[in-house]
Amino acid sequence: AQAAGCAGTGACYWIGGSGNWSDTAHWATATGGGTTGSVPTATDSAHFDANSNTTAYTVTVDTSAVMLDLDFEAAPAVSGTVTWAGSSAMNIYGSMTLLSGMTDSSGSTLNFLATATGKSITTNAVTVGSRLVFNGVGGGWAGQDNLTLGSVNTITLTAGALDLTNRTVIARGFASNNSNTRTLNISGASITL
Repeated sequence: AQAAGCAGTGACYWIGGSGNWSDTAHWATATGGGTTGSVPTATDSAHFDANSNTTAYTVTVDTSAVMLDLDFEAAPAVSGTVTWAGSSAMNIYGSMTLLSGMTDSSGSTLNFLATATGKSITTNAVTVGSRLVFNGVGGGWAGQDNLTLGSVNTITLTAGALDLTNRTVIARGFASNNSNTRTLNISGASITL
C-alpha cells in the first residue's frame, strides 16, 4: 500500500532528482525522506533543498501544481543546480523564493492567490521564465529583490496589493485593468516594459 504522503502535513520535500511534479515518488514528508504518496496542496509548502538530489536535476511541472510556499532553498548537496521546466500553471497561496543560479525555463503562469498580507517574492537574480498573476482578494506580496521576467512574460495585478518599492523590474508588460480592489506600490522603483 502506498504511504499517505505529505499532503496536509504543511511541508512537502522534493526527493530523487529529476522528475515530474505529479510523480508522488518525488515527494516526502521530511528533507531527504522516503515517505511518498501525494503531492503538495494549498496548505503544504514545496521545498527543494540540498537533500533533493546530490547533483543537478530538473523539476518538470507537468500538470497544474498547487502549494502554499514555493521554496528553492539550496543547491544539490554535491554539485550543480536546479532547472525548473514544464509549462503547466502553478498556484501559489503563499510566498516564492528562487535559488541563485537556478534556471527557470518553465514558460508557465505563476498564479499568486494568497488572501492575507505578508507574502514575499524573492528571485535571487534568477530571470523568471513565467508570467506572474497576482489574484488574491486581501492578499499582499512584497518584492524582496529585483524582478526580471523573460522577454515574453508579463505581470498582471488582478486583486490584492503588490509592493515593488525601490526595486528594478523588467517585464514584457504590466496589466491591471479591472474594477477589483487592488494596490500597486512602485515608489522609487525602476520599471522597464
